[in-house]
Amino acid sequence: ETNKTFSLMASRGEYVEGTDGSDHSFRQRVDPFYQNATYYKNKVGQFSKLHSVGLLVMFAYVSFLERGSPFHLALLLTVLLPLIADKASKTNSAGLMLVYNILAGLTAAYIVLVGIGRQLDMVVSFEHSIFEIALIGVSVIVAALFLLGGYYSRRLITLWRDREFELSLKRSRAAGSGAQTKESKDK
Repeated sequence: ETNKTFSLMASRGEYVEGTDGSDHSFRQRVDPFYQNATYYKNKVGQFSKLHSVGLLVMFAYVSFLERGSPFHLALLLTVLLPLIADKASKTNSAGLMLVYNILAGLTAAYIVLVGIGRQLDMVVSFEHSIFEIALIGVSVIVAALFLLGGYYSRRLITLWRDREFELSLKRSRAAGSGAQTKESKDK
């Protein structure tokens, strides 16, 4: 009897004796829920980081143009949004992610209405500088980032809630089938 030694490492191109390597369809796979959750969490994280960068740029512009304005104070408060998104992603908290989602939408609306609206009013009245025009462009980009972050956070919330519903449905079915088997044993 010959002793055959096969390497278990795929990089060597060999496989275990008794299989031809075509059994890949029986291997474990990552559940689509976890794949999607990871994808959406990464997107929310990316956009929250981009929020921070965009807000810093807007903060610098607004600080240069006017100090102490309500728009300036609102920008300071929105610095908390990336922290909320990060905490919600790490703890899988749908409630906290919903808070982030709502605040991101309100922030985008505020940037559009107050920031861009005020700057466009100045541009129309021909009292503008290159900084004000640049602020309009940055404001549009930052508002879009907030809306995209809100979109992906909403997708993540829906994913978490659907998963919770599926699990509760399975639990209720399992409890119901357990009750039926007890009834059949009693008869």
